[in-house]
Amino acid sequence: MLKDRFFQILLIILTSIALVHFFGLYGGGYKNIWQLDVVTHFLGGVFVGGILVWCFFGRSPHAYRIGILSALVIGIGWEIFEVLADPFLTSEPGYAFDTTKDLIMDTLGGFSVAYLFLSLHK
Repeated sequence: MLKDRFFQILLIILTSIALVHFFGLYGGGYKNIWQLDVVTHFLGGVFVGGILVWCFFGRSPHAYRIGILSALVIGIGWEIFEVLADPFLTSEPGYAFDTTKDLIMDTLGGFSVAYLFLSLHK
C-alpha cells in the first residue's frame, strides 16, 4: 500500500491540507490571506477525488470520472454543512461568490486528480 505512488501522493496532499488548514485557523491565515481558502478547497478536491478513486475504483478506465464527480459532490456537501453550522452565513456579503469559488476549486481539484490518475496508471 505505501509503495503505491498514487497513495503516497495522496498522503502528501492530506498532510498539506492539514498544515494549511491549521495555519488558516490558528495562525490567522484565513483572515489575512484570502487565497488560502482557494488552496484548501483545491487540495481538498484533489484528496477527496483521489482517495475515492484509489479506495474503490482501482485501475478502472472510468475511475477518473469518479474523481471529478466525487470532488464536486463532497464540495456541495461541505457548503451545505457550512450553512447548517452558521445559518447567518448566507446573509454575509460575498457569500454567493465565495461558495461558487469554493465549488469551482473543489471541482478543479477533482480534474487534477483525474489527470494524475490517468498519467500514473497508463
